[in-house]
Amino acid sequence: MRQQSITIPADKISRYSQEAEAVWGKAYKFFSTIIEDKALKVGVEVGVAYGGHAEAILSNTTIDRLYGVDPYQHIDGYRDPMNLPQAKFDQLYDFMLNRLARFGDRYNHIRKFSRHAVNDVHGQIDFVYIDADHSYKGVWEDLCSWYPKVRTGGVIGGHDYDHPSFPGVTQAVIEFFRRFDWEICTEGEGVWWVEKQVLNISFFMPAYNCAGTVQKSVESIMEGNFSQGDELIIVNDGSTDNTETVLQEFKAKYPEIKILKHTRNKGGGAARNTAIENCQHPLLFCLDSDNILTPGSITRLKAYLLDSGADVAAFQALHYFRDDKSKVTHKWVFKPGVITLADCLAGSTPGASGNYMFTRKSWMRAGGYPEFAGALDAWGFGFRQLVTGSKMMVMPDSYYYHRYGYESYWIREAKKGQISLTALQIMLPFLDLLEQKDVDYIMSPEGQDIWFDNLRKRPLKVKNSDYGISGKIIHQRKKSVKRKGVSKYIPAKLRPLAQNLRLLQRHWLDPVFPIHKSVTFVGLYAQYWTDWKCYRNLPGAESLHIGDSLPCLFDRTVTTSYDPHYFYQDIWAFKRIQTSGTPTHIDVGSRIILVGMLTAITNVTFIDIRPLMVSLDKFNSQPASILSLPFANNSISSFSCLHVAEHIGLGRYGDPLEPRGTKKATRELARVLAPGGNLYFSVPIGKPRVQFNAHRIHSPQQILDYFYDLQLVHFSAVDDRKNFCEDADPDDFSAAKYSCGLFHFRKQIP
Repeated sequence: MRQQSITIPADKISRYSQEAEAVWGKAYKFFSTIIEDKALKVGVEVGVAYGGHAEAILSNTTIDRLYGVDPYQHIDGYRDPMNLPQAKFDQLYDFMLNRLARFGDRYNHIRKFSRHAVNDVHGQIDFVYIDADHSYKGVWEDLCSWYPKVRTGGVIGGHDYDHPSFPGVTQAVIEFFRRFDWEICTEGEGVWWVEKQVLNISFFMPAYNCAGTVQKSVESIMEGNFSQGDELIIVNDGSTDNTETVLQEFKAKYPEIKILKHTRNKGGGAARNTAIENCQHPLLFCLDSDNILTPGSITRLKAYLLDSGADVAAFQALHYFRDDKSKVTHKWVFKPGVITLADCLAGSTPGASGNYMFTRKSWMRAGGYPEFAGALDAWGFGFRQLVTGSKMMVMPDSYYYHRYGYESYWIREAKKGQISLTALQIMLPFLDLLEQKDVDYIMSPEGQDIWFDNLRKRPLKVKNSDYGISGKIIHQRKKSVKRKGVSKYIPAKLRPLAQNLRLLQRHWLDPVFPIHKSVTFVGLYAQYWTDWKCYRNLPGAESLHIGDSLPCLFDRTVTTSYDPHYFYQDIWAFKRIQTSGTPTHIDVGSRIILVGMLTAITNVTFIDIRPLMVSLDKFNSQPASILSLPFANNSISSFSCLHVAEHIGLGRYGDPLEPRGTKKATRELARVLAPGGNLYFSVPIGKPRVQFNAHRIHSPQQILDYFYDLQLVHFSAVDDRKNFCEDADPDDFSAAKYSCGLFHFRKQIP
């Protein structure tokens, strides 16, 4: 049955208006004041209703023109007191026109929904006032629709901010503007406004030994994607070729370019962070020094980031090429739309490419690029963005050119064979987000070295989430790979098994049954019996008996073997403790040979969960854990803990499992150290990773961060080549494989 029209007398509509505006009208004065203070002349009100606010603006300001946008159309399913039946809407529309008729052409009404009305307003406007659909989706769509129309310096505002009945208003406004760190001003009665600021892009580029590729990368930014007010910051990360010369030539051609320089190579993560620390704008785009953008692609990507409400916006595809970008060999394609943490842990995501647009705020929330992560700095940063709440979106039908096939940063790092362990280090603070079975898998001996490379076949499961969707490779050309040694004879399907068997041998069998020694025993025993017979026949030789034989097969070496970490650290610590002249010294778990030698110069107390039961002058042993030292705060003036803290929490010595073991140990040492006291501390340093259940390897910066409240007095190290490096720079060892850092800390006197 067709609904009958219901006629409402004009005086009744007027009464409804007065009743509504008795409440709404309290807010009318605020936005008019802003319009006058900022001399705004052309604007739009989205959501006109009875026309009361429009009337206040036109009456109390010198505005030239106000566009009113309101469809006066009933929406099924939308819950709002102003969602009237259509017949009442039609009468309300006539009431509004009559009310505002006296303002002539200063008022123009567009009876359309907001997203369609945008095209009826030509040119840019000075302000927009949003007071229509109060749902999150409605406010969001209005912001996305009208934001581009408002000029820089203009005002975007609205009503019902912090209204308890319309939480979607506040949520949409905060999420839209937090990305740029713009202030949301409130004036009372739910009126809010934001001044639109310049929104330029800071392009940045890490550059290392890229003299042969960087030209095309820079030109793809400056010629076709660079807008007035943008900037390009390039960080020369300690290049040893003529990259610096090439960059200075760019600087002369494009004054907008800023060149920064690391005196030594610190890695991609550090170079990217250095660049961002010097960026001026809230929008950032990273382009690596060997990749190429398509003309006009950044304008589209920027608009997509704004319209979608994303904190991160990426191209959908990477077009891989070698020397000529017109000859694409294959493509890496992501799903369009929202990228989730589950997608990140299902294989490949835009975060791994590193070449995308994001907000400075998302960089800050993520804590920057992980500088310890080597070639995983981009993947680690994307992962951090997702776990800290950034919204990552992929723009459909878009791409950039990605160079491959030479000794790239990724290839150099991948050859080191630590990719999965590095990725695990990045994920450690967030393991509680995963299903426990997947945590067990990536922490297991069989999983920790391979899980990252196997994400496509064995994705990780995020709690309360479905498995994600990985990117895919299409049109990939098969290429032959030359393999060295016997592995070239192993079928491709069996190579992962062979690799795991080699790891099993090295880490599980060799400690109790060293195969590499056993296979040589025949020749060594033959030499032993030859020497036996020769010695027995020498003049004056003692008689030999088989029961007294004791073969020492592996001591016949050209040089004396030693462990460089322990050899140098014990000498280093002994000298510094001796020079200090301390009358008493506490050692926690260091080598007992060092502890015994220290009794020659001072009184020593040795702390360990396994007490040392010896009788020695000036020596005392006390059982205790490094995680709970039996000393008061600020009580110990001389302390040493050498090659100990890296073991804590890995179960090697029967201690409880604790992923934060090293950090907790350092904080306990710092707690008991007295003001003015000295701490001599050492651990393995280099690229952070865990070799369960032997030890952890920490970056020097991690150790400095752990002891944030102590002063570093001196640093030395034993490098990967077994050389002792006195008075070294900690940063020089951030990429080491297995060096030893020797830290002398002192607690400052308040």
